[in-house]
Amino acid sequence: MSARQIGFIAGLIVLLGIVVICAIIKKSSLKGEYDERQELIRGRGYKYALLTVMVFNAICLIFGVEGQVPYFSWDYLTLVSIMLGTLVFGVYSILHDAFIGLNNNVRSFVVLFAACIIANLFGGIHHLQQGLLENGQVTFATGSNLTLSVGFVILLITILVQHFSSRED
Repeated sequence: MSARQIGFIAGLIVLLGIVVICAIIKKSSLKGEYDERQELIRGRGYKYALLTVMVFNAICLIFGVEGQVPYFSWDYLTLVSIMLGTLVFGVYSILHDAFIGLNNNVRSFVVLFAACIIANLFGGIHHLQQGLLENGQVTFATGSNLTLSVGFVILLITILVQHFSSRED
């Protein structure tokens, strides 16, 4: 068994363990109810996220007219597109107090995002040591962990900044 396969299996086991622990500790702890104002803001956030994904994909298609985007594989760019949309929605919703539901607490999201950051950093550090490029390109396999780590770090920082600034008000 190769190191990649062992790492993938270990990651699945860790992910499964986190999901089971979260389910046992708090049933539907992240399933929130939102008021009308939050629903409107979340809808606007979804709209901005979709526009971001569309513009990013259009830019990728313009630069990749000949079938190849320099330095990045198409599967990796698809992940980046999804992550950008998620970040736009998340940051917009967090900054307008519409990301976390009425009956949720911030601590659950902080723990979840911190676990995602740590889990993805393990894979990301491995790929940094081995090299991010395959055939001169960052691929989904080599770049996904670091991309997800950066995305979750941005969301975590946004949640913490919003939480502490709203406590001061």
